[in-house]
Amino acid sequence: MPLTDKTAFLKAAASEDEKFLLAKAYDLLYSSEKTGDAMYLGFETPVFCKKLEKLSCKEKDISVVSFGGYSEAERKVAGFIPVCDTPDFPISVVEVTGRSDTLTHRDYLGSILGLGITRENVGDICIEDGRSYVFCLSSMADFIAMNLTAVKKESVSCKVLPCQNINITSNFEFFKGTVPSERADAVLSVMFKISRSDALEAIKASRVHVNYEELKDPSKKLKEKDVVSLRGFGKAVLEEFGGFSRKDRLFITVKKFL
Repeated sequence: MPLTDKTAFLKAAASEDEKFLLAKAYDLLYSSEKTGDAMYLGFETPVFCKKLEKLSCKEKDISVVSFGGYSEAERKVAGFIPVCDTPDFPISVVEVTGRSDTLTHRDYLGSILGLGITRENVGDICIEDGRSYVFCLSSMADFIAMNLTAVKKESVSCKVLPCQNINITSNFEFFKGTVPSERADAVLSVMFKISRSDALEAIKASRVHVNYEELKDPSKKLKEKDVVSLRGFGKAVLEEFGGFSRKDRLFITVKKFL
């Protein structure tokens, strides 16, 4: 029996849907410990994966780790791995090629889900140089490649590739700014170029996550390398603090993902 209590697992759920998902994760954790085999969940949000790793931190025989196919993936597969094993995540990539360079992430995702595939089977979709790389569970890769013939009425062709053959380059920009303090609402305002009051409203509306956990306290002091996401605006990293300006404001460097 896992050391982690199932009741504690389920109490951490933020919704009925998440409660169902946590119950499924607990069953996989139990099966992995009982059989000694690695077990894998589908693709989930970074917030959920972070919660799952935290809930499972007391396990001695099973490590809970998450991976999305490349180092900076957002959506990830959680693996329940016996301590003596090496993870072998069941992730493949479908390369989608078409003539249009105007297709968006939403276009690709909508067409894929339109095939009857559920969201947990599909991870990140990265668009580079007029083609898309769809990270998915290996069990669904051939189905997607065979049936995805058009995206938003644009004809496309597909082929399946192993993750190891894909080198995803994240696009980002660096910029500097000044803040009155390390307070989250102040940093958020500079990171996403919004007003301080809008930053506060976003925090109240549960739209802000720091290191993939919901930010509830606007006065929380952020640290270097904290990952901050604002729903509708994207993701950024508080890369570093600098010195102080003549007006005693703190310099920060931001790494903003494009």
